[in-house]
Amino acid sequence: MMCRSWPVPAKTAVETPLQLLFVTTATDGHPMWHPRNLILVGREARATLVETYAGIGEAASFTNAVTEIVLGDGARGEYY
Repeated sequence: MMCRSWPVPAKTAVETPLQLLFVTTATDGHPMWHPRNLILVGREARATLVETYAGIGEAASFTNAVTEIVLGDGARGEYY
């Protein structure tokens, strides 16, 4: 399992969307992926998150992702 934390500091405006791109490269068998993401948007900050999944290869795979977004007081977030 892979865990990542992505903090956005208080009173910060992230103008460019943050992109999380997950690419599986299954070639045989049935691999499973379990990414865990924690996005922390500080007080009065703003950010946009784009989360994308893609698969390359012939074999089937399974992705069981969890993304948690925590907004501080007065923060704004968009999620795609």
